[in-house]
Amino acid sequence: LQKLNKHSLAIEDFDKLIENNPLEFSNYYRRAISKNATFDLQGQIEDLHTCIYYYKKNKNIEFTILKNLETDLIDAGNYIEMVKNSITLK
Repeated sequence: LQKLNKHSLAIEDFDKLIENNPLEFSNYYRRAISKNATFDLQGQIEDLHTCIYYYKKNKNIEFTILKNLETDLIDAGNYIEMVKNSITLK
């Protein structure tokens, strides 16, 4: 569904996956992608935080992946600040 740009439906599917397996970090990341596509930026950031939290509990942690997740989180926060600043400047 995500590849078909049906992000609202994809979010519903990821919600079910997360409900069945809340410790699987990758489902939070995938849902964050769809939340970004639907402009749910707060939801995206929350999912990225949760993804990082559960990823750090993973026994086979790869610091490259962790760094990429943290970069995505920083980018999302920076985007929100940019939008906020452009709104307040008008």
